[in-house]
Amino acid sequence: MQRVAIKHAVETTLADLRNALRHLRRAPLLASLTILTLGLGIGATTAIFSLVNAMLLEDLPFRDGEQLLFVGHDLTGGRLGRVPLAAAELHDLRERTTSFAGIGGIWSNTTMITGENPEELRIGLVTTDFFEVLGASAAYGRTFTAADEGAAPTMVLSHALWQRRFGEAPRG
Repeated sequence: MQRVAIKHAVETTLADLRNALRHLRRAPLLASLTILTLGLGIGATTAIFSLVNAMLLEDLPFRDGEQLLFVGHDLTGGRLGRVPLAAAELHDLRERTTSFAGIGGIWSNTTMITGENPEELRIGLVTTDFFEVLGASAAYGRTFTAADEGAAPTMVLSHALWQRRFGEAPRG
């Protein structure tokens, strides 16, 4: 009995599909619009899911990413949106709180690299414990240490910038 119902459902579905294809062949403009609409719908759904997946469902690529917290000012009424604490506010927060395992700061900006291939880069000025708080380490070289505090400016390059601008050169 169940096999007969399944066979009937498959036959009905195939007949409906043949009928739909016959109608679409008679109206190529309708077929094109249908295919375009389906393609746009599938593409938009995929893009939205990718965004939601990356922002809400996937863990952050840091140690204990679910425990990270942004502390700053909410200036969404203005044009700035959310902005980090000033250095003095970050210092006060470190001195007065025991609620966090670690506190690191980042202030982002852009800068230009000049020369043969000028390029605008997004940079982050960070505290010396920034990478430690994130649980991130350098693939090559090192990140910042307490000895870097107040010393000559030091930088950590992203892997992409290291490849693109420096040809993956190990030194220099």
